[in-house]
Amino acid sequence: MSEEASTSTMQSSTTSSGGQILHQSTTTNLTPLHLSTVQSWQDSTESDCGDCECWSLRGMVGKLTILLAGQFIEVNCTEDGTLFHWTTFQRRIDGSVDFYRNWTDYENGFGSTDGEFWLGNKYIHELTKLGHTYLRIDLLTFDGKLLSIEYATFRVGDSSTKYILEVGNPVYSSTPEWDIGDSMADHNGMRFTTYDSDNDDNKSGNIGNCAIELKGGWWYRNCGDCNLNGEYSHERYPPDDRVYWKDYGGFQESLKEVTMKIRKP
Repeated sequence: MSEEASTSTMQSSTTSSGGQILHQSTTTNLTPLHLSTVQSWQDSTESDCGDCECWSLRGMVGKLTILLAGQFIEVNCTEDGTLFHWTTFQRRIDGSVDFYRNWTDYENGFGSTDGEFWLGNKYIHELTKLGHTYLRIDLLTFDGKLLSIEYATFRVGDSSTKYILEVGNPVYSSTPEWDIGDSMADHNGMRFTTYDSDNDDNKSGNIGNCAIELKGGWWYRNCGDCNLNGEYSHERYPPDDRVYWKDYGGFQESLKEVTMKIRKP
């Protein structure tokens, strides 16, 4: 993966063939994720880029501003050494950002592209509508294993569908020595759920809302085989379910880092 642009202070912590997880130290002062104006360090003639591929053709990667759905938003653009151009829409690295958020926060996005963030459901929808339908998920375990899986089909519906998820079968794994399975399959066809907007199939127990039970926001079913927006843990085996990928480590093993990114096929 290419180095970040000079405007970014992030460093690569772990690399593997085809990808890496990026992180920096804990960020306490979060800047707004979505920008109303183009950053002063960008020339106005270059502010019309609608995705990371556009910036890459202009020789730029890293923390950049794209014009999406009529708004300028800040994203992380990366390459993987094979001329693919990725837009990161989620990152978990240290627990510095609370992901137990309401519907509006998940819709509009939160956090900082310098650290942990969620791009926003309405922007993820726009990117998939524009053809960014190839998904890659990188998972870093507490014992140093980098697990990667890719999906050729990934789409998120608009707000009228409650940002319904369409995800196909996995097409690639960079870690054949570890069978990480397909923990996204259970979430295919589900609408997004937060603690104040219950759209899952969980009607059992006293809570009946997976977002409340798992302290996150996700395409929960009943509840889920992965919880990548769950409560962060600094321990590999926390006392309750946190950030997990069930088909590797079960519900009990929490992940140290997660990155989700998309590109055009």
